[in-house]
Amino acid sequence: ADPVEAVITAALKRAGIAYRRNVWPWPAETERRLDFYLPDLDLYIEVTRMHTPRKIEQLKGLENVLLIQGLPAARAFIALLERCGATNENPLATPAGHAYPFQEE
Repeated sequence: ADPVEAVITAALKRAGIAYRRNVWPWPAETERRLDFYLPDLDLYIEVTRMHTPRKIEQLKGLENVLLIQGLPAARAFIALLERCGATNENPLATPAGHAYPFQEE
């Protein structure tokens, strides 16, 4: 198994965030797939160890994809999940008394 996928899988499980693996958001005749789908956020996650032209082609035409490239980026994503206290029940949770800096009032 890919080590980047493994750490993302473990983090989503720890956070209790619902996900599906190896999903096909395109018509059935294509063989492209993405690594994760988070149904509560309608968000796809594709992970890779390094940039390749194939990855760019794979993501073409999709607007709701988070590309996590490399183990350092995966660890940063996990830290964000943990810092925000994200869970399946409240995927955009923040610790008490904190607000997202981009949140509109």
